[in-house]
Amino acid sequence: TPARGEAAPGYCGVVGWAVLAPVLVSLVLVVVAGFRLDAPFGPDFDGFNTAVWAEGSRSARTDGWFDSRLGAATPQLEAAGQPPYAHHPPLLRVEIAAAQTWFGEGRWVARLPALLSSLAAVWLCWGWLGALGMRSSARALGVLAVGGTSMFQLYGLMLNMEAVWLPFAFGLLWLWQTGERRSVEGSAEPGVGIACGVVGLAGALAAHQGIILTALLAAVGVVRALRNRRRLAPHEVGVLCATVLGAASFIGWILWAAGSLSDLVRIALVRADGAGSWASWAESQVAH
Repeated sequence: TPARGEAAPGYCGVVGWAVLAPVLVSLVLVVVAGFRLDAPFGPDFDGFNTAVWAEGSRSARTDGWFDSRLGAATPQLEAAGQPPYAHHPPLLRVEIAAAQTWFGEGRWVARLPALLSSLAAVWLCWGWLGALGMRSSARALGVLAVGGTSMFQLYGLMLNMEAVWLPFAFGLLWLWQTGERRSVEGSAEPGVGIACGVVGLAGALAAHQGIILTALLAAVGVVRALRNRRRLAPHEVGVLCATVLGAASFIGWILWAAGSLSDLVRIALVRADGAGSWASWAESQVAH
């Protein structure tokens, strides 16, 4: 429970010095970005991933969104006889295409969606922790733990699913917590459920993790509703709809872009451990 004089659960305003944590993390991220935002692309993890997504965006803007399958089919892949790159949900290409349309094709533009997403994630995490009713010290520590790590400072500027999905994740958790509180208070509103559905679906279109998060939240809601013999609350309905629509959209997008799921299954097995079998994949998960 909050300490005396601090925020009650759900309050999202400035709570004492806790606001200094997201400000500090944001400033550090911007300073780090100043040295790396326009760095040349290379074979390193950051440069390679950013270049791949930037190339897909160029294909979408040059050949058209439909003909390029939302940027999944690029001239380089076609020349190499490779299928369209449709292993991941497509929202990332839309974001970078918008940035390149407005600002050009500079390297800093290619990394801009990741930087903005990371900054948004810091503040949405801060808001979510406030909605949980955490003390100022715990809230600040949580934000520093998320944004102050070397992983966040490095990959928070890499154009890939991780950074782009994070604001949707924290935003959904914030909305879910709001729905939980209102359900307890008996003031549940359809608007919260709609917001959960929209943000959850956007997250599912941004990364595979988005589908997993909405599915987990939906499972929690369904199990509790069955156990308590009640109807689903609006926020539980929202994440359930986001799960169904997000999974269907992802599968539909792959079928449209690549023609089948075979290449997705192939790369999933290869990336698991390189052995190429589901048995070895399961074994590697146990080890992890």
